[in-house]
Amino acid sequence: MKKFYAGYNRFEKVVVGVIMLLLIIMGFVQVLFRFVLHMPLAWTEELLTFCMIWVAYLGSSAAANERKHILVSMFVDLMPKPLRLGFTVASQIIWLICTLLMTYLGGYVTMNYISRGAVTLGGQFPYWVAAIAIPISMALMVIRILVLIVHTLRGESDTRSQEEIVREEMDT
Repeated sequence: MKKFYAGYNRFEKVVVGVIMLLLIIMGFVQVLFRFVLHMPLAWTEELLTFCMIWVAYLGSSAAANERKHILVSMFVDLMPKPLRLGFTVASQIIWLICTLLMTYLGGYVTMNYISRGAVTLGGQFPYWVAAIAIPISMALMVIRILVLIVHTLRGESDTRSQEEIVREEMDT
């Protein structure tokens, strides 16, 4: 299972990287057509927006895996050790509930776009292609949060404070 999870982490990073590469290429093409050839392309702007949505939501799933979401841990850090575990798990459960709600609502919005056949004006791209990023990435984040909760309960979770994590990020 650990190999599968590690493989998925690599796959997710590759997908986000490929989408970022597409963003750069399409952005360059859009600038070229708009300012050099004086023929703006509406569809590139729409695809850029769709790619940004996918990168943001898939990136949030990757950030959850690497514990890079913003946490307000000041109060938890002030608690005695025995209470920290309870408060940490409680906050993770609240996060899980919010993520499940986002999964449901994102699915609802996506189904609305599909049922209405909503498309963009310039390229006639279906809106559901961007909207489906929400339920997919939130469902992936649910899995990551469940794994995090299990690791926390087993005592295997990352015990570094947010301050230590930020310091390590600045050093690299």
